[in-house]
Amino acid sequence: MRQNKASYAKRWRLKHPGSAYRANKRWRKKHPETRYAGKSRYYERNRANPRNVRNAGTKWTVLEIRLVTSHDRPCDRILSSQLGRSIVAIQQMRHKTTGA
Repeated sequence: MRQNKASYAKRWRLKHPGSAYRANKRWRKKHPETRYAGKSRYYERNRANPRNVRNAGTKWTVLEIRLVTSHDRPCDRILSSQLGRSIVAIQQMRHKTTGA
């Protein structure tokens, strides 16, 4: 009878508590194309779009800061296109003002 993959992995982790790091390192070494494809997708998606950075270098208004720090805000990609700022600029301003 074939074992459930998730239960096998769970049991293995319980038996080998410190081995996850080594296992992950081996997997990353065997599959570099998969690992770097994911990273490049992330950076491609979150790279500053030239259409969105029309306010680069200008001071942040109070309204923009409120939009960036509000709890019911849209995702950073949408905020980027609305405010004309890069995604990284939005994340940095949120961190500066809220500390999170």
